[in-house]
Amino acid sequence: MWGQVSTARDVKTYKESPEAPQLLEAQEVESLLREIPDHLRGLIACAVYAGLRREELFHLRWEDIRRTCELKADLRITTS
Repeated sequence: MWGQVSTARDVKTYKESPEAPQLLEAQEVESLLREIPDHLRGLIACAVYAGLRREELFHLRWEDIRRTCELKADLRITTS
């Protein structure tokens, strides 16, 4: 009937173990940034060089970036 939920008591569940992240070599980063379209290059470079996770990158806002000089900035990272 509608509204009733059947449970799957006999279904085995498996715990997934998280895989270790695969880090890029310096040459791979250079190659990646050369091939990325211009409008995404800054975003990808920020993620790679700051070591941001996907969620951290997608929650990044302009007010989280504080330029400290012409070539440096501080990032405030939040995930919520």
